Amino acid sequence: MSSFPLESDLSPRSFRLSTRRFGELLVDSGRVSSEDLNRALTSRQDARERLGQTLVRLGILDEGDVVQFLGRQFSLPVADAEQLSKADPRAVELIPEHLARQANLLALKRDGDTLEVAIGDPLDVVSLDYLRALTGCTLRISVAQPSQVREAVEEFYQEIRASEKVGEILDKIDLSAAPEVEPDVDLAALRQQVEDAPVVRLVNLMLAEAIDARASDIHVEPLRDRMMVRFRIDGVLHEVMKPPKNLQMAIVSRIKVLADLDIAVRLLPQDGRLTVHLPDHEVDIRVSTLPTAFGEKVVLRLFDKHAFARDIGNLGLEGTGLESFRRAIHQPYGMILISGPTGSGKTTTLYSALNEIKSVHRNLLTVEDPIEYHIEGVNQVHANQKVGMSFARALRSILRQDPDVIMVGEIRDAETADIAVKSALTGHLVFSTVHANDAPGT
Repeated sequence: MSSFPLESDLSPRSFRLSTRRFGELLVDSGRVSSEDLNRALTSRQDARERLGQTLVRLGILDEGDVVQFLGRQFSLPVADAEQLSKADPRAVELIPEHLARQANLLALKRDGDTLEVAIGDPLDVVSLDYLRALTGCTLRISVAQPSQVREAVEEFYQEIRASEKVGEILDKIDLSAAPEVEPDVDLAALRQQVEDAPVVRLVNLMLAEAIDARASDIHVEPLRDRMMVRFRIDGVLHEVMKPPKNLQMAIVSRIKVLADLDIAVRLLPQDGRLTVHLPDHEVDIRVSTLPTAFGEKVVLRLFDKHAFARDIGNLGLEGTGLESFRRAIHQPYGMILISGPTGSGKTTTLYSALNEIKSVHRNLLTVEDPIEYHIEGVNQVHANQKVGMSFARALRSILRQDPDVIMVGEIRDAETADIAVKSALTGHLVFSTVHANDAPGT
């Protein structure tokens, strides 16, 4: 990797020249027309907005294009999402979290007195100079997509914070007294440990961190020699905690107690639920246990009951993509399907769309299992197969409720699909989701 010239001229004239050179590079490449470049230069929201940011905001280029051209302009290597995910945690810890967030940068690796850093804005030489003085290292800079740097910073520093808190709690636990994972366990001793304050705080910390990170799932997994706690965030699992192996049974049993499950049953799967009460809302959690070769694995699915208020402008859509989606959801009838893997944001996207189009002049009804968010002004129905309320049956009943807009949480069978399509063809606007791991799979 090549070194970035930190001793840069930061005068306004220098910045204007740099901007013009970047614009000329884009035009010469044929990726941006002269008309689009002039439109971007005249529509910058303020003096601090980079030309690349303006081009992305206007939908002329995407972040990937901008980063490639920045790398070419400054002769910098480009770091992709995979390289960011493989950053050395010891190097990451060299940079204070507030600086990493403010400057949108991440340390990748330290080699002697050289620190490799990925940054979303290579023109932020003030932050880079400060970082060089702070660490005493020579900086080797690569440029990366700003959104990918933000995600990596969030992931790494969340794990650092969680590890520090776990360490503080573990210091107060007598690990020598913790029961080993064996077929025969003293249940009385286990129950006592489950109620010990440090174990309670450890599980509470796990739940709090997951809620703060907007995780959709928590995986508590037993391995041969250790435990692993992972959060699913935006559809991807991230390891966040590594509790010691001999706390495994206490942690799992504590979760079972909260979910009203039998801690004595360890060789059969169990399902339960619990509710976390926060000052302004509640989070419902479904708990599933499964016996594995190294102990019980627990998965907790989180459903935040806070009144939903996310705008479709905050979903990550920009430019023409956002305009097309907004135009589609304001159609009077038809069907809109959102597809993607588990935890990718299908339901969040649907709720954002409903939040956008709800009105006192329209009747909006949903059928869901479960109801993940409450939306003011929308009639939400819980489909419950156990009492005979299937998606298809609920959908047939909804059609007799004079609906304008219908949202079906998931199309799971042919009957539901048939009713949904016929509803869309008879003057209703229908929203639903289809599970798919990739775009071609849809």
